[in-house]
Amino acid sequence: MNLRKVEKTLTNGWVKRTFQLLVLVACIVFIYSRIRQVDLSAIKINFLDLTISLLITAFGTWLGAISWWVTLRVFSLRPSLPEIKDIQFKSNLVKYIPGYGWQLVGKSYMTAKIGYPLKTVIASMLFEFIEIFLTGLFLVALFIPLDYNLQHPIFTSIVQNRFLLQALTLLLIIVFPFIFQLVASRNLKNIPTPRLALRWVLLLVILLSFTWIVNSIGFSYLCIAIAIQTPISLPLTVFIFTSTFLIGLIVIIAPGSIGIRESLFILFLSPVIGASTAGLIAVAYRIITILAEVLVAFSNFLFVMISKKNKKVKI
Repeated sequence: MNLRKVEKTLTNGWVKRTFQLLVLVACIVFIYSRIRQVDLSAIKINFLDLTISLLITAFGTWLGAISWWVTLRVFSLRPSLPEIKDIQFKSNLVKYIPGYGWQLVGKSYMTAKIGYPLKTVIASMLFEFIEIFLTGLFLVALFIPLDYNLQHPIFTSIVQNRFLLQALTLLLIIVFPFIFQLVASRNLKNIPTPRLALRWVLLLVILLSFTWIVNSIGFSYLCIAIAIQTPISLPLTVFIFTSTFLIGLIVIIAPGSIGIRESLFILFLSPVIGASTAGLIAVAYRIITILAEVLVAFSNFLFVMISKKNKKVKI
């Protein structure tokens, strides 16, 4: 079988769906094996902390729309914030159908549809995606825990070289806009302004880093809500949360990283709180995430409807 036939086979729809299903089933089996020993009757849920977790996670979801708006400003595009919020919140829900990759495509398509050059929007989408990854990578390097009980040669090597990793990830964040600008100017024709607005780039990096921290705090409140015996420090929470989502970003074929993200949470949390409790938190956070995305999308829908109604009354 030559390379062309292999490529055709791998890009076939049923092959992709079959692979997605196998990955999902494997993750579900892994998750179930970890949470089946949980004594639900012994779990005491603090609903106040659970509500705080939901609201903070919703705020982190809302910040995603601001990040996309700022990214477009990097490329000198000036859409209105209400338009971008509507696009971002809708695309958040789309990712649960075929995968995270479809969210990126959908967000780019809807943004181009409101009157912006498609190539520029695609470049903006790629730029934001890489910046999300780099800022997350920097936070992982910054918050590498020294007392984390994960006995693995790779993690041991990471701890030993943490300062080098911190410097390297920071350097990548600094030089990436210039590299992207150079590549875009040579390969992406018809982009009106290949020179990126660096002040907006700086704001984007700060905003994305802040969003990672906010979402980590939301996850931390969920852990508190389920009344785990061993409290998890904020630095360790940021490390676990960010590491999990970064790997989930790479695996874009899974719808919303369902199953994969939960398996990773169990893997990272088990040395701290045990596999069964980790599995319970992983599943609970998936529910919190979906509820937060629905809450933000619905709230934005109500806000738009009320605004339109008020305009009609004034006219």
